[in-house]
Amino acid sequence: MRGFQNIVEKLLPDVEDQVKAIEQLTKYKNLEGEFGRPFVKASVKKLPGWKWWVEFGSEWPELQSVAQKVLSQISCASMCERNWSTYNFIHNKKRNCLRPDKVNNLVEVFSNLRLISKVNNIEYEEQMVAWDSGEEELEEE
Repeated sequence: MRGFQNIVEKLLPDVEDQVKAIEQLTKYKNLEGEFGRPFVKASVKKLPGWKWWVEFGSEWPELQSVAQKVLSQISCASMCERNWSTYNFIHNKKRNCLRPDKVNNLVEVFSNLRLISKVNNIEYEEQMVAWDSGEEELEEE
């Protein structure tokens, strides 16, 4: 619950909105209002989380806002895999006598040097995905 509260504080700057989101979470847990309808409960298994909140969370806008932001985050293990690969490169059979804090420092330095060399490369171009808010579609209608 503390983690949820931290996220609510971070995503909703207004204290009144934070309190509303916590109250709305209680209603969600108790399946009150829209959340208690059978087809709403059944659609949880069919729709992605963020889309479910778009469709059925409008009765509780503060909780809906937090849920959509959290559930639309992309999760990926590639950064962890890259870090473990670097760790295995530094801490191998020949260098297994390094202390853990020393290995962690070397992994951090190695990763940062690799990142700096990539950014300083003349041909480097950061890939960005355009954020589509859907407002253009609304204006056209």
